[in-house]
Amino acid sequence: MGKLFILKFSAGVKKREGKIDIICIFAVKLLEDLYFYNKKTEPEYARFFDCECIVEKCLTNFDFFEPIHAKSLNDAYTKTYELYFSMFGKSTCNAFDRFFEEQNMEIPIRGKTESIQK
Repeated sequence: MGKLFILKFSAGVKKREGKIDIICIFAVKLLEDLYFYNKKTEPEYARFFDCECIVEKCLTNFDFFEPIHAKSLNDAYTKTYELYFSMFGKSTCNAFDRFFEEQNMEIPIRGKTESIQK
């Protein structure tokens, strides 16, 4: 509870001059403890239990930001994507691959939890 995760969005806009990359990074604060479960022995089948959280702030230059309350990390990703990036495609993801514990964003949550999941 109270832990911050980093959420990174990458999108692009194709223009005549070429593709313009858009990268936005958000801080997501957990309002409850986060748990995950695994129905199978392979880590790629792990799932998070719901966990109230809030997309608290944008860590990159962004013209407009409004905090987003969500019932899970996947919900936080979906709501943020739909609010800010809906013109770039669908908002599907796996939270294990899109959230990071450190701001350097080297290893997503999946890489940090695989040993626990086995």
